Amino acid sequence: METHARYILIGLFVIVASLAGSVCLLACMRRRARRPHDLSRAFREYGLRLATGAAVSFNGIRVGEVTNLQLKP
Repeated sequence: METHARYILIGLFVIVASLAGSVCLLACMRRRARRPHDLSRAFREYGLRLATGAAVSFNGIRVGEVTNLQLKP
């Protein structure tokens, strides 16, 4: 009977740990979802490298160039 008690305790621990992990994950996702998305920051950080005529590379090999750049509404 003693071995069954250990299985029950291990199962309860796994369930409690899973629930605690899920709650933490949901709390992190909720906090991230509340932040407003700032497109201007994205363009300041990444958009400066994009311009018409800029080189496009893949693994250091030039594969083309930017011909058109626009935002969808």
